[in-house]
Amino acid sequence: CRLNILIVSFEDNMISFFDLINQKFLFHGKNHNFFDSNFQCRIKFCEVDPSEVLLLSYCSHGILNLWSLIDLKIKKTLVLKGLNFLKWSTLRDLFSISTVEFKIYLCVPQNLHIIRVFSGHLKKINGLFFTNNDEYLVSFSVDKTLKIWDLFENICCDQVKFSFFPLNIWNNDKTNSLFMSHENTIGLSEWTWFPIEKKNANKISESFSLKNFNCNEF
Repeated sequence: CRLNILIVSFEDNMISFFDLINQKFLFHGKNHNFFDSNFQCRIKFCEVDPSEVLLLSYCSHGILNLWSLIDLKIKKTLVLKGLNFLKWSTLRDLFSISTVEFKIYLCVPQNLHIIRVFSGHLKKINGLFFTNNDEYLVSFSVDKTLKIWDLFENICCDQVKFSFFPLNIWNNDKTNSLFMSHENTIGLSEWTWFPIEKKNANKISESFSLKNFNCNEF
């Protein structure tokens, strides 16, 4: 990140911050799990927010810690079992997390408060991302579906069913394009979505119609 800090996690219940310029540890050896420090835990993921001010770290004990990268201190802690993926919003103070129960939580980082819960996937969620206007959240799953969630109306507004489940998706905000790789397939597919007018435009002026996707395989 721009702060030139390398974040290192260990399997023995530790997380460290390393100064890449001065070649020294700024913070080292602190237990990530404060409730049972004698038991080993594993850091499952660490994600820095787009402004590179905050960090979210999560361990196998179900401890979600919100760090300040300014003073390297934990600001908030939430105990939430069974998380497997996290994605920050690029425009707003929001992040989304998926669970092993195939649910998606939309959260506010300042107090780690859950403001939305989305349900609908039947198997493991492989990834999440926000659209470029932050009005929608896209999820894709081992159940062979890609779903778009309306963050204002709290519903799944569209989905696509695939023959093979998506493994990875790369989103190009500038061109409204998605590049996908799938299980048991070779190569990538490029999908383009088109804005359409919504009938009820008092909250959102546009939505994205997945049924109008164009696909180019290469």
